[in-house]
Amino acid sequence: MSKLYSKQDTRTVLLVDATAEELVELRKAMPGWLWLEAPEGWPLDVEADVLGQPFDAIIVFAHKDRDERTLAACKRICQEKAMVGRPLLAAGTRYQMHLAHEVRRLPGAEFVFNPIDENTLLDKIEEFERVRS
Repeated sequence: MSKLYSKQDTRTVLLVDATAEELVELRKAMPGWLWLEAPEGWPLDVEADVLGQPFDAIIVFAHKDRDERTLAACKRICQEKAMVGRPLLAAGTRYQMHLAHEVRRLPGAEFVFNPIDENTLLDKIEEFERVRS
């Protein structure tokens, strides 16, 4: 059972491939959180040192007909040494269960459904922290 979190909870999250609409929804639903946007095309097409920044999790957004790209991005991120100790979440729809199964096989990675709510996100981050310790 999920515990209730306070609206005072705040985290820093790196967003990969988030649309403008997804970013607006997250900022509206969780205004106390800091949402950092990865450069477009990162980590597959663009080199950037975004992993050097302090953040609590990474969310890679899966979009229709781009499951392979999403999985490739998740695999690439998992290979980074700077990812040790940071949860990786792929966000998609219930129609992307095959992607969810592939993502869950990666170390430190999990799948969440869109739209993302604060309690689910905090549960996943805390679950990762609990397993890691």
